Amino acid sequence: MHNQGLEAIDTLNNTLQNISMSLVVSNDTISSNSDLLYDVPPSIIALLSFFYGAISLVAIIGNFCVLLIVATSRRMRTVTNCFIANLAVADIIIAMFAVPFQFQAALLQRWLLPPFMCAFCPFVQALSVNVSIITLTAIALDRYRAVVYPLKAKTSKLSAKVAIIAIWVFSALAGLPYAIALRVTMVPDFQMGNDTTKPFCMNIHISPFVWKVYNHVLVTLQYFVPLFLISAVYITIAVKLKYSGTPGNTQCERDANIMKNKKKIRSMRSFALITSNTKSGRLSRSPYSKATQSSRCCGVASIMLHFANIELLITTRESDCF
Repeated sequence: MHNQGLEAIDTLNNTLQNISMSLVVSNDTISSNSDLLYDVPPSIIALLSFFYGAISLVAIIGNFCVLLIVATSRRMRTVTNCFIANLAVADIIIAMFAVPFQFQAALLQRWLLPPFMCAFCPFVQALSVNVSIITLTAIALDRYRAVVYPLKAKTSKLSAKVAIIAIWVFSALAGLPYAIALRVTMVPDFQMGNDTTKPFCMNIHISPFVWKVYNHVLVTLQYFVPLFLISAVYITIAVKLKYSGTPGNTQCERDANIMKNKKKIRSMRSFALITSNTKSGRLSRSPYSKATQSSRCCGVASIMLHFANIELLITTRESDCF
């Protein structure tokens, strides 16, 4: 049982490696390397089909919910959410056109779909991957601009829409060689014998050297350049936030100081009012009328002076806070 389990794991690993290798095969590879062909047990086919199907279904439903929320809620239609919705569209396209068809072609080692899909599916896959990674880079750059340069004007929705259109155009141009190069052709079926052929989706219009260079450039654009940009942007944002106080914290501290000063001023005003009332009450009970009148005048003047000083203090404190 233990040996059978190890053999099943080895078979699964070899199958996954062969699937990744044979998604796109050039015309010189299929003729010279018959060892790319492999025999997949039905149990492995059923297992991988289940997981790939589940991943595609969850991706479609989840990203569709994202699009529905952004489309139905006006409050959610921000610049960042526009980029997130664009990312969801790209992921839905990958789940619908790239994962199922490419997977079955690599697993069955033959192209059983309509011929036009041989060029269409890899092109859509390259297009969607390009859109996804460039959109993630655009989101990172937008956050960088908002954090590092907070006083500059924010990215408008019109600018975001123009950027999204540019992302799709560039991604389509970058994936166009797949639509040009790949076609369905008949190749020898080594499992059935040299006289038997089978349909296979492969490069027949671009030379192997150019095709290899193109794939290296595409990997650089899809992985290394975005990785460098996103890493540099988020590292810069982290350093900026670490060594400088955020405007939100400064505003909170300023508001707290203002409220604290106002509470002190209210206490001083109440104390002055109580003191003034006490003085006026004592003067009103004085038996000497002339002294009482003059003292009342002094008491009123004292009250007015108290309130004038307090109002001046209020004005000074509030002006210092702002």
